[in-house]
Amino acid sequence: MTKKKTAASLPDLSASESELVESFRRMLSDGEGLETPAEREELLDRLGASRPSALHAVRAALEAPSARSAGLLAELELLVSEKDLKKSVRRALHILEQKGFSKGETPQGKSGGVFRKVEKPESVAYESEIDTAGIALLMLATPRPAVGLKVAVAVVKPGVELTDFHAMEMTRSDFRAFVKGFNGEQASEVIPIPWEHGVYLFKEALEATERAGGTLPGDLGDWRSRIEREKIDRKESEVYEWIPKETVEGNAFYLKDSETLLDKNPCRLWLLEEEELEPYIRRMEEIETSVLALSEPQQKQRISDLLLEAVGELFTPERRYEFRRRLEETAFIFLLKGERERAKVALATALDLTGEHVFVPENPFLVTLLDVSIGMRAIESERTEGGEPDGESPLIIL
Repeated sequence: MTKKKTAASLPDLSASESELVESFRRMLSDGEGLETPAEREELLDRLGASRPSALHAVRAALEAPSARSAGLLAELELLVSEKDLKKSVRRALHILEQKGFSKGETPQGKSGGVFRKVEKPESVAYESEIDTAGIALLMLATPRPAVGLKVAVAVVKPGVELTDFHAMEMTRSDFRAFVKGFNGEQASEVIPIPWEHGVYLFKEALEATERAGGTLPGDLGDWRSRIEREKIDRKESEVYEWIPKETVEGNAFYLKDSETLLDKNPCRLWLLEEEELEPYIRRMEEIETSVLALSEPQQKQRISDLLLEAVGELFTPERRYEFRRRLEETAFIFLLKGERERAKVALATALDLTGEHVFVPENPFLVTLLDVSIGMRAIESERTEGGEPDGESPLIIL
């Protein structure tokens, strides 16, 4: 006489794991679409990261056979990495299919419900504000079945250089924790950007590095071919798809406010280095302490002339382009944060950097940046005559 097979015992659950499985059971019994895609993704991601919870979820799906159960298990299969756990999910899917409930298809039973075909998780991208060294952190994450996500972390000078690169694999929950941890520890946060724009930034920095004869950092591996396969038909920042260039270029209304960009981060961090400012710091001090009897208007005029001269000497066409790209990316981040008017000011300033300065003799943003840099570096020089080392970029590189 053959013994009847008994169901394999399941591991015990903690209180939080039990709550997670109960949430999954409720999702199985709810009507399709009652939860948001983000809620479903969050729940399945947490199940995929917890072996005991995932095993209980598989049992729950078998106890409530339906097209919805099959569809949720199919999504869960993409999130688990352990071979035996993945096998358990596939075995359950096979059982459900034998009962007439195939993933993503109309079930052949009395329920008559329809479950959406499982959609492949989308690739995502994040970008940080540009720091004092002119660099931004770029994160690209693309789904990889049975592993979770393939992640690229790149440090770029937009339009100028790819300065650092690291590739890794992690679950989606680990990636979210990684982003959250970065935003909790750093002065500059990373925010979601369109995937296409992330690819554009990566490709732009990579190509600029090669044109300049530079050495590409790290092992780009298959990320290079992955990026090159992306057909991004764009020659400039995505911000121009949101704010048409003709609405801000040469616009005096926005240019007059360009100095206000230096009131807040990230622009107020972009001070020039003391070493290149030293000759102008000395000359500024000479003007301010001159033994000649200069009237206040005369002194202001000499300082103004000095600043215009310094801008002309320090801001070469290459450097103007670098600051233009800084401001274009900053404008896009302002826009994504809901600061549309501030984004327009940044964009008008960016375009004026390499323009003809129709309304003013020189870009007011650069003049003010130089003035503030000279003043701040002079103060720092007085405080650190003992010779403390310069601070490094605040972005932590992995």
